[in-house]
Amino acid sequence: MRAYDLEVTGSLITTGSLKVVGDITAEQYQIRTTITQVTMSAVSGSSRFGDSVDDTHIFTGSLSNSGSISSNGN
Repeated sequence: MRAYDLEVTGSLITTGSLKVVGDITAEQYQIRTTITQVTMSAVSGSSRFGDSVDDTHIFTGSLSNSGSISSNGN
């Protein structure tokens, strides 16, 4: 494989993938993105949400239950 130096004195725009093998040095670092992540999970067994008593979980849409629900607070 042959190595090349590339110097750009303007904008570098790619419409495909950019793979860098080595270091990237930048005077400014900016990331702009419009990524939307949708995650769907199906779980069975015991599930625990949150790690403290002041966590808030909001469900939008429908929530159905076929077992028991218990609460130790409001």
